[in-house]
Amino acid sequence: MRRRCLYNPHMRTCTLIALLSCALLIPAAPAADSSLLRLAPADSEALVGINIRQILASDFGKMVMAQATGAGHPEVKAFSDQAGFDPMRDLDEILIAAPAKQNPNTLFLMRGKFDVAKLAQLAAMGGMKGADYKGVQIMVRSGQKGGFSAVAVMDPTLIVGGDEAAVRAFVDRRGEGAGLGEAIAAKASEVSKANDIWMVVHAAPSAFSPQGANPGAAGKVMESIEQAALGVKFGSEIVIWVQAVTHTPEDAAGLVSALQFFSSMAAGQKGNAQMGAMLQKLKIGSEGNTAKISLTIPEADAEAAVRGAMAAGAKKQSQDAAETKE
Repeated sequence: MRRRCLYNPHMRTCTLIALLSCALLIPAAPAADSSLLRLAPADSEALVGINIRQILASDFGKMVMAQATGAGHPEVKAFSDQAGFDPMRDLDEILIAAPAKQNPNTLFLMRGKFDVAKLAQLAAMGGMKGADYKGVQIMVRSGQKGGFSAVAVMDPTLIVGGDEAAVRAFVDRRGEGAGLGEAIAAKASEVSKANDIWMVVHAAPSAFSPQGANPGAAGKVMESIEQAALGVKFGSEIVIWVQAVTHTPEDAAGLVSALQFFSSMAAGQKGNAQMGAMLQKLKIGSEGNTAKISLTIPEADAEAAVRGAMAAGAKKQSQDAAETKE
């Protein structure tokens, strides 16, 4: 029964789940792996970097990982045993890259230490089929179009995952040809040096929206954005910031007003006092045509919020299980 949980279609691949769950938890080394940036597709207009190697240097990271991998989560140990891969020990860095288009073929580049044979076996158990493509082992989920449907093991230190077409195109390039645009590469290098988790987007957010999607009120507010960047730094205080470059100073002021309105509404909602208290500390302002948001959270407050959220989640899971038995 446990194995079926690990490999059901809703979870796609165990590898992706483990990596992305880590992505939300971790502080990192002081700069991005420049070799990964050099491997990003030339048409990338959105980059997300997560360097995992120093995750346990943060008390917050230690606490979250202990909660996520404790006795209440035996599936994590089962995954590690079957894959011969412990994300907390063997994964160094993740770089996520996407072009500025609707339904983009997002590419995941993962640097670490991988047991290729065990990962291939695990992928097969999850419904993926392995095949040699130009000397590279590629594992593909048959019948799935788009999404995280393929994984290429470039070598025991580099795995590339994503849409099958994008993965095959990466293998074709082998890191050769034109690299990232000069502007986005420079910004990614700059932002990664001061942050543990970071993001750089050199296109309007609407460029990534699914075709025909209704942008809603929030989407309309962001139509004036040309570029954006985000950073997260862990320590005794957790610092989160976002900067959005708009068409004009007036657009930046309008974006700030909208964000202040949305944050005040969220802070005033009942039922989540901790979130409301955090939002009260949110700083929103503008400088020229750039809107700026920052939030500094004491590490102890963040730990308390995570513990509370995890406890609430466990309680709901237990209640749902009880109702199912009935």
